[in-house]
Amino acid sequence: MVLGVSMIAAILVFRSAVILPLLFASTASPAAPARSDTLVASDTCESSLNRFGTVRYDFYDTANKTSLGGGTNFHFEFTYTFTYRYVIQNEGNSASVAIHPKVTPSAHVWHDISLPLGLGDSTSWYRRLRRHELDHVAISSDERPSLLFRYLVTHLPTLHRSMEPGAELASLIRAAIADELNARRAAVVDLIQANYNEFDQRTTHGVLPLNDRGAYFDSLYSRPNLEAHRFKWLEEAQPLLDMPRYRNAIRIRCD
Repeated sequence: MVLGVSMIAAILVFRSAVILPLLFASTASPAAPARSDTLVASDTCESSLNRFGTVRYDFYDTANKTSLGGGTNFHFEFTYTFTYRYVIQNEGNSASVAIHPKVTPSAHVWHDISLPLGLGDSTSWYRRLRRHELDHVAISSDERPSLLFRYLVTHLPTLHRSMEPGAELASLIRAAIADELNARRAAVVDLIQANYNEFDQRTTHGVLPLNDRGAYFDSLYSRPNLEAHRFKWLEEAQPLLDMPRYRNAIRIRCD
């Protein structure tokens, strides 16, 4: 069994939430609002969201538009280092390698919110629109997706890869580990996106209120939620789902 080298890599994943329906007519071209005019949530909530899922605003010009809406994009970003051990196995004329990786990851989520320029909180429609987008942020800045990703990539199984004649072993091993991490990252990103989509369906893109906001947000990333969205590594993640650290993970929303 041979000890392998370590490396650092960074991967950025982007998914766009479903944009709210275009509900508000306007032909005016108002001046850009001050930040204090556009914040409905409390400063405490805003700063808390930024700690766990940084928010960046993009205000678009409403001139010559017949209807307006909003949207939220989330970005799941991670870095990692890893080491590995490996064993080469020869069987007749073919060879394979068994890889035992040890990964140390970190993850961060950040967001772009698109809102119409110059309206501030002057209308109930705008306040509802902005709150809906912050609810999207709450879904993706929930600590549980990051915990889920970290758990899966720190509990990788032994990887088995065939070795072609002349193959460069270190490159093969690095690619194998990267493939496994990318697959788990994609599954977590798809899970977040599925919850975005379900939230839009439940609220008709923010038009209808949730009956029990606390229960809804608590139910996200639970086993029934992962089952409903056919999360590929559900059984591998089950030990994490049972941990108090996961069940009591940080969740912030702006009520």
